[in-house]
Amino acid sequence: MMEGGDQPWLLLDDANTICWCISSAGGAGPDSGLVSPMNCTKGRSCYVPADADDL
Repeated sequence: MMEGGDQPWLLLDDANTICWCISSAGGAGPDSGLVSPMNCTKGRSCYVPADADDL
């Protein structure tokens, strides 16, 4: 069973999942905040939306 249905990247429970930041290549982002789907939001200075053209 894949979590997220049509969007397999959408984790329903990220407690048992290892996430990596694309920018820092680690478990913390460039702003030293932890990486997870629940923490990577537009309130962070390093946040880039998934539909951004400049990736």
